[in-house]
Amino acid sequence: MVATIFIAPVSASAYSTYLYNYGYPVTSSLVASCFASPASTYVGSTVQWISSVSGGVGSYSISWSGDEGLSGYGSTIAKVYSYAGIKNATMIVTSGGQSLSVSCSNPVNVMGTYSSAYPYFSSSNYSLPLSASCVANASYTLLGSPITWSASVTGGNGYYTYSWSGTDGLFGSGQATSFTYNTPGTKTAYVNIYSNGQTATANCSNAVTVSGVYNSSYVANSYISNITNVSGNANNTLSIGCFADPASTRINQPVTWTAEVTGGVAPYTYSWTGSDSLNGTQSSVTKYYSTSGDKSAVVAISSADGKVGTRACSNAVSVRRVDSAVGTDNSNNSSNTSVNTSTNQSSQTQVQNGTQLSGSTVFSFDSIPWGWIAILIILVLFATVMYLLFNRQKI
Repeated sequence: MVATIFIAPVSASAYSTYLYNYGYPVTSSLVASCFASPASTYVGSTVQWISSVSGGVGSYSISWSGDEGLSGYGSTIAKVYSYAGIKNATMIVTSGGQSLSVSCSNPVNVMGTYSSAYPYFSSSNYSLPLSASCVANASYTLLGSPITWSASVTGGNGYYTYSWSGTDGLFGSGQATSFTYNTPGTKTAYVNIYSNGQTATANCSNAVTVSGVYNSSYVANSYISNITNVSGNANNTLSIGCFADPASTRINQPVTWTAEVTGGVAPYTYSWTGSDSLNGTQSSVTKYYSTSGDKSAVVAISSADGKVGTRACSNAVSVRRVDSAVGTDNSNNSSNTSVNTSTNQSSQTQVQNGTQLSGSTVFSFDSIPWGWIAILIILVLFATVMYLLFNRQKI
């Protein structure tokens, strides 16, 4: 006769009792639950899903699944959520031939912004209304100085994509973008922002005025040549030359500045700046200077295919005062002096010392022909003496 023997272990596990019948284990009912910690958090923070299991044979195989691709194995699992909303998880436990699927008791409230003022979300795909603003770090700058535009965003799910646009080809893809302007004028910018299916556009609150004066660190050795664009790609440059004609002149006489450019694709856009408020938008610009001194100019050019370049013109113009010019002409043309006078020509043009003076010119002692007056006085005195000599008996 074969006897059946039952063997019970001395100490039973808190989760199971092992009973053997002919060497085969006898299992108790499998019980399981799970929960999240913390129950409320923010986008980008870590959440722990934790299991609690009893019964079975005392050893367990646990797998996880849930929102935003939650998956994994083990008694606990960590998850970082990228979107705001309510997040759920499910656990499947296997032990001794038993299997149990359990939905975790508490979902996680993931908020899209770091503020406790926002309400509890009711949908795993919900995000706050998206809004944005932007601003420049300065309202005035010099040519060649970088300006930084920055965006401020609220709402969405906490993750944002930026796209910048603006004057002179401004671009960027970050929360802030820096740009160096090569032409003077008023500059504006705006940014498009995307988050969890929402789009917001912000026109920046302040414009930037770029002066026609160059930053001294931008103009090295009094000239600028082959300036690269903001990406630093030397292929995006133009080769520029410019000069003035004439190189020496008098006040209120015309001076023509001319630019020559190679590279890029026509048409070209020109922007002139320089001494005495020089400005212009053509390849040549004519200026009448009202003050004496050395005059300079700078031209910035952009092509139709986006290439840019800036150059300070190679020669300066020396502008002299009118009286200085007249004095020079007197010394060189004393033998060519002539005077045309008439009682009916006081308002007409007079020619004196080789220099044309308008009848409307303000009277000056410098304009009187003292030499001729002295000769005339001598002649009058001589004639008087001769008259007295020949008529002394009558007198």
